[in-house]
Amino acid sequence: MRVIVYLCMLFLLTACIGNDMDNGEVIDSGSGPVQDGLTVKAIEMEKTVDYDVKGWFDRDHILYNVTEGDGESSLFRHHLYSGESTFFASFDGTIEAVYPNGNHSAFAVKISESYEEKTLYIIDEHGTELLSKSIEGVDFSFYWNPYEDMTAALGILDETFNTRLYTVSLNDGEEWEMVQDFPYYSQWLGEDKLAYLNWKENPYDFKAPLNVWHLSSSFSIDSDQKRHDDVIMFYGLSTDYYLTVTIEEEDHLISRFQLYDLNTEKPLEKWKSPSFKTESGDWWVPEISYQDNLLYYYERTSEHPRFSLVMLEIESMDKQELATFSETSSIALSPDGNFILTGDKLENIFNLKTHELKLLLQ
Repeated sequence: MRVIVYLCMLFLLTACIGNDMDNGEVIDSGSGPVQDGLTVKAIEMEKTVDYDVKGWFDRDHILYNVTEGDGESSLFRHHLYSGESTFFASFDGTIEAVYPNGNHSAFAVKISESYEEKTLYIIDEHGTELLSKSIEGVDFSFYWNPYEDMTAALGILDETFNTRLYTVSLNDGEEWEMVQDFPYYSQWLGEDKLAYLNWKENPYDFKAPLNVWHLSSSFSIDSDQKRHDDVIMFYGLSTDYYLTVTIEEEDHLISRFQLYDLNTEKPLEKWKSPSFKTESGDWWVPEISYQDNLLYYYERTSEHPRFSLVMLEIESMDKQELATFSETSSIALSPDGNFILTGDKLENIFNLKTHELKLLLQ
């Protein structure tokens, strides 16, 4: 039963429609030239190797991956304005994802050697390895603690689709705590709290109660605090807010987004967004990115299949459509909040001041 649940969760996070992301239409902002008069330069690619962007190294550099024919993957830093690329780190296997911590002083790297063999590496900003852990399982999730730069939660899904959780601390050496059967997808909702969707009562549904577990207590789905019912997806946005997605009108395919004060648990703002059922019957939920009271996400338009990249200012609830695309994808906001990476390989960079869209992989 858990097989369907966890694969559905993975699909909800990555579901896409269409196959021509680079056909984005930018909505004119009337802004001036590119930020500070500097032009973003694309990565110069060689035709014999594969490239994909993995996210941000810092405000001026992105991290991209080069996969060689011998199975080795190498990360490089690319300076946006000079176009210079410098080596960062290399690994045996395929780099699936890179997760920077809050201040970009450490990067967790997800490596896949085979379907049932993964490795977690954590390296510092110089590319020096801080830890490596071999993981027997088909997948794992990794979430840095927004309150503590060197602690994280590691969720593992094994080949029998059972799950376990590790809490990891690198403050004074390595400290690991394991929790058996903890759900695969979780988010930090406090310095010592992890939230998860409780599928126990109905593992075939795409909505479930949202539970919160205090790390200082014994984990128990039956006794953990239930915070909300019928949640499709949720996000820990920061140390101030969290966001839930529920069904507003199932027949008309409307999702409701509800923002909460993380400390008081009081509901704040809410809004509705068009949704749809995916081919697998799941409810579509967009990936989001948040920083400094600004929320970025995709919203389905009336012109199907088209999606608007939307910026929502939390305090005023002012919404601005930035660009439209024929599919949704991952989005990665730069540390200074000036750019967004989009696309299946994060190959597009969108300037949030000028609304210029540029292809990074050329």
